[in-house]
Amino acid sequence: MAEGTSLDGPITAVTVFRDGARVQRTGTVNVEPRLRPVVIAGLPASLDPASVRVAARGAGLALLDVEVHRRYRTDPLREETTRLRSEVERCRDLVQELDDEDTAEQARLSFLGHLSESAATALARAVSFGRADHDDLARMAGHLSADTGGALSRRREIGVRKRAARRELEAAEQRLAAAEGRAGGAVPVTEVSVTVEASAATTAEIDIPAVVKSRFFVDYRSSTITEGGDYLRALRAGAITPEHILGEIGEVANGSKMGRTSPRDVTLYKSLGIAPQDLASAHYVLQKARERGMGQVIDF
Repeated sequence: MAEGTSLDGPITAVTVFRDGARVQRTGTVNVEPRLRPVVIAGLPASLDPASVRVAARGAGLALLDVEVHRRYRTDPLREETTRLRSEVERCRDLVQELDDEDTAEQARLSFLGHLSESAATALARAVSFGRADHDDLARMAGHLSADTGGALSRRREIGVRKRAARRELEAAEQRLAAAEGRAGGAVPVTEVSVTVEASAATTAEIDIPAVVKSRFFVDYRSSTITEGGDYLRALRAGAITPEHILGEIGEVANGSKMGRTSPRDVTLYKSLGIAPQDLASAHYVLQKARERGMGQVIDF
């Protein structure tokens, strides 16, 4: 059978009784033209399987089977623990990035301090020999002071971000520790699997008991086993087997299959329509029209 389609069925109504409650869930799902299970998962484990009722509404939609299963899924707290662990790692990475930025700015300040000492000595000698004046010395001091001030400002801003990141990391670690303390193993849940069919096969004009007691013939076996709604509904219900199809109408016509065997027989012929029938009908109409001189010939 095809892979199931998941249906999100939120609660739309609740009726409370003395000894329990009736909960109604409603959802919408797009079903392709074929047989397909629709799964409503994650329902409470306390749900009574015998109380489950399912209704399906839609054009050309047939509800064939309903099954209720007990399943186990990962404890949501374990999923939360995994998420929190990722959050802690993200916070640690952010703190490390800020530490690296602060180290780089500290190295820049050390370099500027060394450069200031070397530049001051070189300029003092240049001034003493007349190769530089006090304006050159002031300009150099201004550049070094601006660079140093910029580096100190960036370190202060990094420090603020580091303190915020460390607080966020501590909070994340606390949340992780609390979740790890509460996390358990797998938890039981209830899953409802509904088999529906959307296609020409969903059109069922005859009830199952009538199909069961009949000698069942079809126009084309391959079409019936995929699109014959009357046949498929009885088959899915376990009321008949594939051998319930006794033959095709062509086999009855050529005598290779027996139709009615007694006056008490109930025979049922399921016709979905096939191309040879359409061609035969068209040929018959065309032949009669020519015999009676009716109709008009159109070139195309």
